[in-house]
Amino acid sequence: MNFEKAKAELPVLRNFVDFLNRQVGVYCDCLTSFSGNKVRIERQIPRAQRPAGRRIENGQSVIVYASVEDPSLPDVIHHRIIRSDDFISANSEAGFNEKQLCWSIIVFVFTYWDEEIRPQIATVRGVKPHAVMLDELGDLRILRNCIVHNRGIISAGEYSKLKIMTK
Repeated sequence: MNFEKAKAELPVLRNFVDFLNRQVGVYCDCLTSFSGNKVRIERQIPRAQRPAGRRIENGQSVIVYASVEDPSLPDVIHHRIIRSDDFISANSEAGFNEKQLCWSIIVFVFTYWDEEIRPQIATVRGVKPHAVMLDELGDLRILRNCIVHNRGIISAGEYSKLKIMTK
């Protein structure tokens, strides 16, 4: 590849790096929120149960009501009803919310690469988009397919195809 073509790719690659950095920001902000939600509910459990402490009342688990409205106002609409233990689990490190967020980012990053960045680089190089390949993005394609088509479970066969992200 000549220097002029390489130089022409730089704005496209900078755009992709900026996009990736924004995804890291979203991920960090979400983890902070998940952690904050978990702590907030853990602190409310003793207050919601009488007497303070974890227990089952009348054979039922105590339910946490999460609302965007002030619960003291009339006509409150609860947007989610969930058991406190389930809420804490979902918002814990490596819980459902973090896993779902990671899956979403992997799918989003690969799609952006495949539909936006890859064709732009191919245009600069004068080749077809599928001729532009990076092992890291090939690994993301494999992970994306496992997320979308196999509920996030990677088979041994697909795992063996990974070139960079085996850990």
